[in-house]
Amino acid sequence: MCGIAGIAFQHPKTFDPKLLTSFSKSLNHRGPDDFGYLVASKNQRYLGKDPHVYPSAEYQLAFVHRRLSILDLSKLGWQPMSTEDGRYHMVFNGEIYNYLELRDELKARGISFKSNSDSEVLLKGFAYWGKDILPKLTGMFAFVIWDTTEKTLFLARDPFGIKPLFYVYKDGCFAFSSESSLLYKLPIIKKSADAEQLYQYIRYGYSDHNQASLIQGVFHLKSAHHMTLSLTSFSQPELVRYWDIDRSQTFDGSFEEATQKVKSFFLKNIELHMRSDVEVGFALSGGVDSTAIVMGARHLCPNARLHAFSYIPDDPKISEERWIQQVVKEGQITLHKTTINPNRFMQDLDALIRIQGEPFGSTSIYAQNLVFEKAKEIGVKVMLDGQGADELLAGYNYYKSARFASLIRQGRWISALRFLRASSTYQSGHHFMYLLKMAGEFLLPQELQKVARWVAGEGYFPAWVDAKWFHKRAIRGRSHYYSKSKNVLRESLYKTVAETTLPRLLRYEDRNSMAHSIESRVPFLTADFATFLFTLPEHYLINERGTTKHVFKEAMRGIVPDSILDRRDKIGFNTPEHAMLLQTKRWVENQVLYPDALRAIPFLDQEAVQKSWAKACKGKYDQRLWRVINIARWSNMSHVHYK
Repeated sequence: MCGIAGIAFQHPKTFDPKLLTSFSKSLNHRGPDDFGYLVASKNQRYLGKDPHVYPSAEYQLAFVHRRLSILDLSKLGWQPMSTEDGRYHMVFNGEIYNYLELRDELKARGISFKSNSDSEVLLKGFAYWGKDILPKLTGMFAFVIWDTTEKTLFLARDPFGIKPLFYVYKDGCFAFSSESSLLYKLPIIKKSADAEQLYQYIRYGYSDHNQASLIQGVFHLKSAHHMTLSLTSFSQPELVRYWDIDRSQTFDGSFEEATQKVKSFFLKNIELHMRSDVEVGFALSGGVDSTAIVMGARHLCPNARLHAFSYIPDDPKISEERWIQQVVKEGQITLHKTTINPNRFMQDLDALIRIQGEPFGSTSIYAQNLVFEKAKEIGVKVMLDGQGADELLAGYNYYKSARFASLIRQGRWISALRFLRASSTYQSGHHFMYLLKMAGEFLLPQELQKVARWVAGEGYFPAWVDAKWFHKRAIRGRSHYYSKSKNVLRESLYKTVAETTLPRLLRYEDRNSMAHSIESRVPFLTADFATFLFTLPEHYLINERGTTKHVFKEAMRGIVPDSILDRRDKIGFNTPEHAMLLQTKRWVENQVLYPDALRAIPFLDQEAVQKSWAKACKGKYDQRLWRVINIARWSNMSHVHYK
């Protein structure tokens, strides 16, 4: 796990050591254990380890690497890493969990190794297989390889985008980094906001869902893609998707056979993700996903010492402490707890906005940050987390609406009505109406949704957004949910994995964990497991009674306590956001929502924002107001321009 950055120019430049020093300092938290750089001109290459000593020369390319030592803690894992013949030079961020198997395969083909690191396996595997190594990798990764023979840069990102990789390409300059804020420092970036990405955040809370970022000219290398830049022609980089989830196949085995396969896949994933030369810990919320990881690890390692880290809110209505304590008792886990101090929240919020780089969805991200902070205090450098389970296994409530929509699309009206009734019996009538409303989002075409929203007195924009500002930029409301497929649930899962929910959650987790120099691993997210889950019939994921994650819960019987598998509530990683903001009322009004700050953001209706805040102060809180607070503070801190 590391931080990487680099820059290449179409024409040689006079070397400026301040640039690499800035890159190194910006990424120090991602890799405090070691540092390395490569500087190259047309005929010379310099590899160095001293952050204060750089060559004085013209150069055309530079790499910077910050290392968090997890596998092979020796100096043999140092980067930038080069092949013996000097053809390939690599900077790599992530972990390749199946590196031992790939190493054996390469050894059988006559390739030798100097280290026990996954980095060397990746580099020499690329030298042997080229880009065909990508489907062979089980892991999370973002890496860049300079091929001195072909005179190219090759960039690749893992199938789910667990590890970040941002880049800019403008005016004969190409730069990349593990963090977008580093690229904002380049003079070719003007910090102008991207209107389409603003809309996605303001309307849905989405970010990181496509190639663009909130700042114009700064891009993500998309998940499951690789890109090649010619350093000779410096033409537009070639972007290629190397993997996608196949939704055309259907598993034809029984439900019992499916549960056995799910169990086998999951336990294998846990085993791979626990490979480490340092101690591994676990994020434990008390829900099914995190509990399955912890108890899966206990199942595989009966005598190991296991540390779990949990956020415990003070409000008993949103606390899962009793479930956490049950897991701790049954699994004989050492638990470390953290909670939110409202006074400290106000002090930490600016730092959290800097950590995240772009606005984020809710204050639950702060609670997550505190969990990683606690792990760092204890000295744990690797954490396993349940990210991705809800998106692959249909864990959110709105997936019930997608399942209902599938039954309607398939003409199974009686089954649809039975499903709707069964899914709503254990909750309120409000839940029943929510399921129906969301089903409309999945079933109604765009124009009909607009009519439905108009009839219901709803719009695509909150009242405090000036829709005209977006309309002038040809950006209009649209639904992310609508699907023409007969398998609406399957298509909805695909969108949340590839485009909407999962990408932003992975960004939150990466930035929070790396802020505390911790590697966070997500064992639900492997390509082969996802491919299998997408072959399952929809009723294996959500059964006729509306039980979400049905096949996974049954697969975990005997490993996870039945009381947790049978929970009908889903609290999630919840925080008392409204109360927290009210306790920081003076700060919000004086530092965030003051008139000059709001005037600088032209798509916000200042009067409507102030009214929404006044209502919140009187007890009527609209959760979307957090997006206003977040984007207002981010804009001010980052000096963002709006055109």
